[in-house]
Amino acid sequence: MKSLNLVFLFTIFTFVKLSAQCPTCIPDYGCGPPEGGVCTSVAPNATIGEYYEEDFSFYMPQVIPVTGQPVSSVDLLEINITGVSGLPPGLTWKCNNHPTCQYFPPSNPPDSEYGCINICGTPFGAPGIYNVTVFIQATVNTGLIGIITENETYELEIEVLPGVGGNQSFSFTPTVNCGPTFVNFESNFPSNGNPNFSYQWDFGNGFQSSSESPSAIEYVQPGIYEISLNTQIDTFNGAIESFTVASSDCDDIFSAPDFYFKLFLGNTLIYESYVIDNQYPPVTFNFAPIVLLRDTMYTIEVWEDDSFLEGSDDYCGTVYFNGSDIGPQTLLDPPLTVQFNINRPIIEYDDVDTLIIYPKADIPVVTNLMGDNTICNKDTIILEADYGNAFQWYKDSLPISGADTSYLKVTTAGSYWVEVFDENGCRGKSLEKNITVNPSPATPSTVFLSSEGQLVASNYNSNFTVQWYFEGQPIPDSDMQFLDVTENGNYGLVYTNSFGCSSVMTEVNVTNVGLEDFSGQLKLDVSVYPNPSDGLFYVEVDIPQSSKLDLSVYNSLGQRMIQKDYITVNNNAVLPLDLSGLENGLYILKLRSGDAYIVHRLIKK
Repeated sequence: MKSLNLVFLFTIFTFVKLSAQCPTCIPDYGCGPPEGGVCTSVAPNATIGEYYEEDFSFYMPQVIPVTGQPVSSVDLLEINITGVSGLPPGLTWKCNNHPTCQYFPPSNPPDSEYGCINICGTPFGAPGIYNVTVFIQATVNTGLIGIITENETYELEIEVLPGVGGNQSFSFTPTVNCGPTFVNFESNFPSNGNPNFSYQWDFGNGFQSSSESPSAIEYVQPGIYEISLNTQIDTFNGAIESFTVASSDCDDIFSAPDFYFKLFLGNTLIYESYVIDNQYPPVTFNFAPIVLLRDTMYTIEVWEDDSFLEGSDDYCGTVYFNGSDIGPQTLLDPPLTVQFNINRPIIEYDDVDTLIIYPKADIPVVTNLMGDNTICNKDTIILEADYGNAFQWYKDSLPISGADTSYLKVTTAGSYWVEVFDENGCRGKSLEKNITVNPSPATPSTVFLSSEGQLVASNYNSNFTVQWYFEGQPIPDSDMQFLDVTENGNYGLVYTNSFGCSSVMTEVNVTNVGLEDFSGQLKLDVSVYPNPSDGLFYVEVDIPQSSKLDLSVYNSLGQRMIQKDYITVNNNAVLPLDLSGLENGLYILKLRSGDAYIVHRLIKK
C-alpha cells in the first residue's frame, strides 16, 4: 500500500490541521487533481508578530489508483487526522470536520470527497524552518486482502520569517532577539551604486559603520540598544538663480555701464541675461534657476552694452567654473570680479530606533517525577519541564504528537528532551533524558489438576521467580511451578524476571477441592504411564459403567493440540496417546464426560 502514500495521503496532509481557535473553512468543491490531494500545494510563509490565516482545500476520491501493487486501485473508506506536532509557537489548527477530523469519502459524494483545513495564529519565538509532523490513519479496501488501516507520518517545513523592525530609514531582522545574537541591518534608501549616497550607522554597542549594507552586527549582552542612521542623498544637480558683477573697468562714454552676461556650456550659449542699464558695480541679476550639470565646465562672459551711436558692445572679461561646485563662488578675471551661488539640495534623513536583546533562554530542566529512569514495560514515567510558555517534546529527535504541555507520560524506551519558549519568545532546549524499559514476564496462566489437587503455572519459565497468593496474601514458601491446593478460594500468581519486572495473573477461583466433588457424577480412576515419556503414553481408565469420553491435550499456553471425541469406554480400558509429533514440554490431558472432567499432567521429554 505504499503507493497510496506517495500519491494521495502525502499531498492531502502535507498541511497541518488546526485547533478550535481558528475559523471553520469551507471547501472549494471544484478543485483537486484526479488522483486526489491538496488543491493549493504551497503554503505562504509566516512572519513573527504578524497574524497568519490560510485555508487549504483537499480532494479525497473514493477510488485511488495504485501502482506497483497486485491491484490497480483501492477504495478509500476513511481518513482520520490523529495529531500534529512541531507547529511554530503561536500557530494552531482546525479542520472543517472539527472536532473528530474524520472523513468518509463514500458517504455523500461528491461533497463528501472534499475537505479543508485552516491554519491561523500569530507566530512568536525564533524565526526559522519548523518541521511539522502530521499523524494520520487511512482505511482502504484493497479487495485482494480486504480492509486495512495504515498509520502514517508526514513532514512539513513551515518557514517563519523574522519580523521586520525599523523606520523610514532602515530596517533590521530579526525583531525578536535572544542574546548573544547577530542582527542584520539594511538601509531603506538603496544607492544602487550611486556614489553620492552616504551612510553613517551607530549600532548602540560601540560599533559604527559607513557602509550601505553593513555585515551582521553581534550583540553579546542583553539590553536595550539605540540604533541610529544618518543618510545623505546628494544626487541632484546644482543651479544658479542670481549673478553679481562685483567689479569691472567697463564703462560708458556718457553714463554708467550697461552690464549683461552670457553663460556657455562648452562653445554653446545656454543663457544670455537681460541688460541692466546705467549702473555701476555691484550689479545683480535675478532670474529663473539655471540647472547645472555635474563635472562639467562652464564659461561666463561679462559684457557692457553700447548703443549703435557708441559703437559695438564692450567685452569685460571671462570666468570659468565647474557645475559640481557648491556654495558661494567668487571668480576673477582682473579687474573683473563676479559673484554667484550654486545651490544643490542634499536630502538628509536622521532616524533612531530601539533594538531589544533578550537574555538567552535558560536550559529547561527535565525532572522524572517517578525517580527512576529504568522502568518495566507496563509502567509509566512522568517527565516535567521546570518552566516555559510553550512546549514541544521530542523522542529520539522526532516531535511527539500532541506533546505540547509541561508534562510528558513515557511508556517506551528512548531519548527524550523538550524545547521550550520563554515569555520573550526565546527558545531553550533541555538535555536529553534516556529512559530504559525492561521487558516484563508473560502474564501467568494456570491449570487446576483436580486429580492431584494442584494448580500448575502452565507458561512457567525457569528464569522467572514465582510467588503464589491466596485471598490476596502471599503463600509462604510457594515459589515452585506447582501449588498444592488445600482449600477453596481465590488463588493468584506473580512472575518476576531478572530485571525485577513482574506480571500478575487475574485471580482464579477454586470451589471444589477433591476429585469426587469436582468431577460430579464421573466416577473413574485414571493413570498415565510412562510419565514422563518420549512421546507415547498409555491412558488407563477404570470406570464402573460404559461411558463416552472426550479426550483433549493442551500445551502450556492453553492451546489445544489433540482432540478425540466420543471414545467408548467399558469398565477397564487402555488408550494409547501419541505425542511424538509435539515439542518436548508440559502438556495437560483432559478427559470429559458431559459437564464432568478430570485432568492429568503429561511431560514429554
